Amino acid sequence: MDEINQVLFPLWNLSPQAPGWLVGLARWVSGVLTNVAVLAVFATLARPGPWRRLGWQMLLALALAWLVARGIHTAWPQPRPFMLGQGQQWIMHSPSASFPSRHATIGMAFGLTGLLAAPRRWVGVLCLLAGLLIGWSRVALGVHFPLDVLAGWAIAGVVALAVHLVWRRWAVPAPLPTI
Repeated sequence: MDEINQVLFPLWNLSPQAPGWLVGLARWVSGVLTNVAVLAVFATLARPGPWRRLGWQMLLALALAWLVARGIHTAWPQPRPFMLGQGQQWIMHSPSASFPSRHATIGMAFGLTGLLAAPRRWVGVLCLLAGLLIGWSRVALGVHFPLDVLAGWAIAGVVALAVHLVWRRWAVPAPLPTI
């Protein structure tokens, strides 16, 4: 694993010569976009019909994926790049365990559940883009290795697909809104 991180980390981590706008974008994605994604889950719960169903699927996928990531994070703590003196760190972060990235896990659970279940395809594509950007930002800012993010994405993928398949099999369809 270390060899893969050593090859990929310099490609994803923003160097001191990175344009200021790119560093600003990564900070915004890591902070604001992550919070917007979580708030969007709760906003969909207030909508009728298929949007509410999407909200419940997202909430379940995020919670289960976070629990799996948290369990691995606790059972197998791995250092963050800055704890090993590697790369450029662009945001403050506690020297806690790194693997897997819970930001990436949550972001991709949001993204893949949106892609699988959103009533409008373009909404699902935007959710997926948000999930990818959240994972990218964590490595770009120097607080995760690439495999931390890839592991989070993998966990989210398995959980999002499982939730979606179980939901399709067992959930009662939401009634269509009347006009």
